[in-house]
Order: sequence, then C-alpha cells, then structure tokens
Amino acid sequence: GHRIGTAEVESALVSHPQCAEAAVVGVEHE
Repeated sequence: GHRIGTAEVESALVSHPQCAEAAVVGVEHE
C-alpha cells in the first residue's frame, strides 16, 4: 500500500467548500 501523511489528508478535506476545519489522527495498523 501507499503511505499517506495526515497533513495530506487534512489538506484534501479542508479544500472542500463545505469543510471549515479538519483533524486527522494516524493509527498504527496491527
């Protein structure tokens, strides 16, 4: 799989006009 940083996900979320702010927390996969 691909490793995606939390900042990249937050940036994608807040780029949506209906999203004012976002917080993404990484969780280690077992």
